[in-house]
Amino acid sequence: MASDPLIGTVLGPCRIEEFLSRGGMGNVYRGRHLALDREVALKIIEPPMVNGEQVISNVVREARASAKLEHPRVVQVYDVGQQGPYCYIVLQLARGETLERLLARRRFLNAPEALRIMKDVLAGLAAAHGLGIVHRDIKPGNVMVDDDGSARIMDFGISGAVGADAQAAGTVDFMAPEQAYGAAPDPRTDLYACGVVYYHMLTGKLPYPSQNPQEAMLQHRDAPIPDIRDTDPSVTTFAAALISRLMAKTPDARPATADEVLKALESPEMLEENQEAAAAAGREAALPPPPPVSPRMAVVPTAMSQAIFVAIALLAFGRQWLDAVHADWLAGGVVCALLLAAGYLSDRRGWRKKTAAAALFVCMCLSFYKFGLPGRWNWVPAAAPSMEVFILLGLGLAAAMGSLWEGVFDEESRSLELSLWLLLGAVAGLGIGGACLRLSGSSMPWLAGMRELLVGEFRSFAATHGVWRWTGVAFLYAGSWVFFPKRHATVQKVEGRVIGYA
Repeated sequence: MASDPLIGTVLGPCRIEEFLSRGGMGNVYRGRHLALDREVALKIIEPPMVNGEQVISNVVREARASAKLEHPRVVQVYDVGQQGPYCYIVLQLARGETLERLLARRRFLNAPEALRIMKDVLAGLAAAHGLGIVHRDIKPGNVMVDDDGSARIMDFGISGAVGADAQAAGTVDFMAPEQAYGAAPDPRTDLYACGVVYYHMLTGKLPYPSQNPQEAMLQHRDAPIPDIRDTDPSVTTFAAALISRLMAKTPDARPATADEVLKALESPEMLEENQEAAAAAGREAALPPPPPVSPRMAVVPTAMSQAIFVAIALLAFGRQWLDAVHADWLAGGVVCALLLAAGYLSDRRGWRKKTAAAALFVCMCLSFYKFGLPGRWNWVPAAAPSMEVFILLGLGLAAAMGSLWEGVFDEESRSLELSLWLLLGAVAGLGIGGACLRLSGSSMPWLAGMRELLVGEFRSFAATHGVWRWTGVAFLYAGSWVFFPKRHATVQKVEGRVIGYA
């Protein structure tokens, strides 16, 4: 930022020399403290922010809170003041980059690197908590990683004293459930954020990815505690159980102090699967116990329930299928697409869902293709379709495959909105392509032929009670999930230890 007007000017006791980074409330510069003749960092709050007394109060509180912490794992504060329209904090200049930038560059860290950073962060928090200070915004952007790989905590801008007035503050992706809903400052909220940061460092992902802050808050409060080893099987049992303990939904289920977590981090089982040796050495007590959780009831139709509704649907609607017409293939393709959309929106994972979605995909494509053939049993066109028909069918098939991939198979960057739009395009492409396949070789104009085909198929469908045929299918699908359910609690375990319910 060579054009920055502040560079080269003197602000308070310092001369500003270089722009370093931009934060949520202002910029950070490298400067030189003129009286001490040493390089420092200056956090300068932008003028529009300074006009509010609350902002100035927060800045002063951050400086005073940080100044109390004379610890090597906390970025030191030297001075705070206001000059003209600018409010500034003079900080220790830490060489390196934020953990946020490091993860953006490398995506995730190996286990020894992540463990070292967590030890440093917990050491800094232990010092802060010992003085009655809760950071309340532990996140990768507030952890500075030095050139030698050690870490320091910075930015106590929203810190609070233990037991101070409650207020919702922090970053929602790393915020403890009770903190998001305005609980009073508690050291265990910082420990929850440490669990999320540790998970993020090892996997490169957030434990609760979300589209908006409200969704993130609800997931931190209600969603099951994720098993980190589902994403990274190399994480040890010890580390996985500790992360789950840190991310417990209630403060009482988490470690009581940062020192307790530090003790667990120093255990050799953090990096090596050596549980038997740990137990023999009497170190098992260092592993925090699993958080208490309440079972979540999963509703699954029993085989008896499904059999009853199959029988009911056959008795009530079976005769209607004797009058099935060609338009039922079109309806079948649409129904398969709706079931695919329902599968995309569900939370189920694994090969059972993938297999079912792939089967629906095949049925959808075959249904639209069969709709495009004139005869009941003719699976091959009598004459080669035109190139335009091939293009339409190809585009529809490509959109369907892309929808299936985005909605089910691509778990790394799953995009529901894109998958649903692609599914809509697939239905349109395959439906119109099938209709054009029927019209291949016809001498009628395309628009008139399409109109006559669709009107004729709709009249045939309505005259043979097609609505009742497909009402039976909907009744069968929905009813078996509503009546005669089997309810059971599903537990999530790590090496036999219950760490949450899924």
